[in-house]
Amino acid sequence: MNEMLIELYSYTEEQQNNVLLRLLPLVQINLNMMELASKGTGKSFIYTNLSRYVWLNSGGALTQAQLFMNLNTKEVGLVGKYDVLAVLAQT
Repeated sequence: MNEMLIELYSYTEEQQNNVLLRLLPLVQINLNMMELASKGTGKSFIYTNLSRYVWLNSGGALTQAQLFMNLNTKEVGLVGKYDVLAVLAQT
């Protein structure tokens, strides 16, 4: 956790559990999670600073070909390349 610049002992037990829950998609296979929070709460910070196996989309549109497989080029999509896809919705 210190690698992510998070000092767990400065949080309450409930806050510590919430931070750890955010990391589950990196260790659990086929886990889908949606995280809803206001701006500035660290949604993208954790994933971008944690692992090179995370891909972050900041509100751009994604097609099925980009996500799964492009049948024209036979290129594997983002789901096949990365362990975690974080898609940030623009409001």
